[in-house]
Amino acid sequence: MTLCVESFIGHEDGGEGVKLEEQLYIRDDGRVELLSDYPFDPRLTA
Repeated sequence: MTLCVESFIGHEDGGEGVKLEEQLYIRDDGRVELLSDYPFDPRLTA
């Protein structure tokens, strides 16, 4: 199964924000493989 996990961080009143997404592959045996290969900018995750 392929799963996309998204999060949005912004002000509750609207305006600009940041949306981060990870793509994951979940194998039949339960192991999870990260498909996203581009790292997040550390300034967006601090």
